[in-house]
Amino acid sequence: MKSLKAERIKIKMGEIWESPELHVLLTKEDEVVVARCLDFTVSSHGADIEDALNSLAESIKEYILTAKE
Repeated sequence: MKSLKAERIKIKMGEIWESPELHVLLTKEDEVVVARCLDFTVSSHGADIEDALNSLAESIKEYILTAKE
């Protein structure tokens, strides 16, 4: 596992809600970029940083919607 960088992102859910800044750790494992949200125990991956962050955003949205139910 090679650490790439740490970022802060916001997730929007439609026009109604935007998250506070979330802490994300990006690492490279083999040929895959892994994005881990440190505020929730949610992670995802992608071919590059942008893909990993987009995938993580979708995973966080599902996590929040499931928790809300």
